[in-house]
Amino acid sequence: MKKHVLILLSITFLLFSCHKDVKQQILGKWEINKTQVINIDEYLKNYQKKFKVSKDELEQEKSRIKALPDSYFPKGIIMEFDDSSKFYLGGIEGKWTYYPDKNKIKIKLALIDSTMFKIKKISNKDLILTYNTNLSEIPLIIELKLNKVETSEQ
Repeated sequence: MKKHVLILLSITFLLFSCHKDVKQQILGKWEINKTQVINIDEYLKNYQKKFKVSKDELEQEKSRIKALPDSYFPKGIIMEFDDSSKFYLGGIEGKWTYYPDKNKIKIKLALIDSTMFKIKKISNKDLILTYNTNLSEIPLIIELKLNKVETSEQ
């Protein structure tokens, strides 16, 4: 019985420390180096079904959707997460909150509504975030790949 309790406590401690590590890993400056829609085929299938568009119109929508992530999150823009929960996106200030139970980051910018990102991968050098949204009530998943530029002073 004691062995089971010790194992359970060890696992709980590891999970807790991993979540704390993720929050520490997020701190610093991250440069956006690639953005893309990762469910484009599913989106286009649903778009055609909903709007009954021609092949040409579907190709136009495909081009528009492929370009969409770069217009929201341009390559080269810096996302900065500091340890006081301040967030900067290309110089615009906001707040960030990490939710370890959901592995998500909520970002609130002064001029924009809140955005919830799921952490798909994080390491000391790379951060991959996904952002779920809807266009014309059709789910769209945008993926951002970022590289660490600078670590936050701690």
